[in-house]
Amino acid sequence: DVGEPAGISTRRPSLASYDTAQATIPLTDGLFGFPRFSWPTNNASENGYYTVVIRRLISGTNDEKIGTFQIAKPRNYFHEGDLIAAGVNGLPFGNRNSAIFKWYVFDGTDTTSSTANQIWPIPGSADYDVVNSISYNYEGASSGDNTGSYSVNADNSRRTMQAIYPKDGETVRGPFVDFRWTMDHRNEGVSITIKNLDTGVTHIGGLVVPLPWRHGVAADGRMPVEYAGYYSACPQLEGKSSINELPSGRYSYTIEERVDSSAFTPQSVSGTFVLENDDAGQGRNAIKGSVYYWGRACTGTTFPAPVRIQAFALPEGAASAAAPSGNPVAQTTVSATGEFTLHGLSDGKYAVLAFLDQRNNTRADVWETQGYGVRKGTASPVFYATPEPLEVNGGDLEGVSIVLHPRDTDADGLADDWE
Repeated sequence: DVGEPAGISTRRPSLASYDTAQATIPLTDGLFGFPRFSWPTNNASENGYYTVVIRRLISGTNDEKIGTFQIAKPRNYFHEGDLIAAGVNGLPFGNRNSAIFKWYVFDGTDTTSSTANQIWPIPGSADYDVVNSISYNYEGASSGDNTGSYSVNADNSRRTMQAIYPKDGETVRGPFVDFRWTMDHRNEGVSITIKNLDTGVTHIGGLVVPLPWRHGVAADGRMPVEYAGYYSACPQLEGKSSINELPSGRYSYTIEERVDSSAFTPQSVSGTFVLENDDAGQGRNAIKGSVYYWGRACTGTTFPAPVRIQAFALPEGAASAAAPSGNPVAQTTVSATGEFTLHGLSDGKYAVLAFLDQRNNTRADVWETQGYGVRKGTASPVFYATPEPLEVNGGDLEGVSIVLHPRDTDADGLADDWE
């Protein structure tokens, strides 16, 4: 219903494969430049489409059409995803700092008649003034009395942009960069550019990211107060193109505010970072420890195949780390017993699974030698059937032990990795 918190997933479109696909959906009451509204069905047929026409007021009663959008029945509401799917990354202001928009809803695809098939006799509207006020009011769907004010002017009322991550010159691990920054909430999105300083190649040039994730007030106490309400986006996972991994090297980046108005002067932040492209995740912390093995698959301390060590994100209330699902958020590989480090982890709970990847498919097969990361003091050849989650909180987690145990799935008394 109109007025209820809503949202669409970040990193659009979401990549789904044969395994679990994770999605983050921030909920908001209202958005700048992306109106939400619903309309009465007036006993219209549940088959076919509604047609929404959005127009921008020019002066007096003169207006111009911004776009036409078809909504498959029986849905009778419009949201930001409909604009983005049509390639409209926020309503356009033209050459103004403020604008009034109106929308009309028709039953079917015929929009030539103003009354015969118009579901919403009185058009809804939104007044966007990007300088002064920030009220959002999308109520009154039946009467069409929908108004809201916004401000886009780069004046003293706008919040100053500030880079949070990566800091200038910071080392980033993993093929993806999850940028974080502060900016004024009166934006339709940002544009991001990433350039390799070693090769001169621009890997991402002015990519528009509509509605980057705006995080709440720093309720967890780990984010400084001045960063409350910060934004984040991973441009390599946004848009309709394939995933764009970055090679290791030195990079520069620029993040610029975006409102579709030629009268608006955007702010921007720029910086540099060093990328070490391994199998790490996107966080800043690590899990460190040692791998142990007392079986016969090793020649001395060297394994006959790579040992994959993978971290899987767990729900906040998880009591066990056994049988993790989904894709690993970070991974490293070792060739012998001894120390390991899993880089690129954010704060949270994890299951850490290591296995002798004899099939070299980066997945733990049921018969492959394997073990979980635990914090049980001195490592010994003990199998923990219900390993506890490993929690990362504000820094590296050290002292983790992984004991690899042979499997005997055919119960013949011989370890499967010997057969």
